[in-house]
Amino acid sequence: MTDIAPFIVTHHDEASSWQESPVLRSLVRMTVIITAVDGNIFDGEIRSINEDGTITLTNSTVGNPWKEITIDLTRVAKIHYC
Repeated sequence: MTDIAPFIVTHHDEASSWQESPVLRSLVRMTVIITAVDGNIFDGEIRSINEDGTITLTNSTVGNPWKEITIDLTRVAKIHYC
């Protein structure tokens, strides 16, 4: 993981409109680094943007303690597209 990714996607509207974002939807099947509002960082491939307002990542790093994780979009601070 690098300190700086080529593109950073942030969101400045109501949290519920994240899932409607065409930019966010275009990242499905792409590798990203997600920074949560609590400071946690997750890197993986976006598997899906879900109707319940969550995003599902699959693990892309050997040694991560998770294979798949679902994050509530209201908890996402930044998405770094790699």
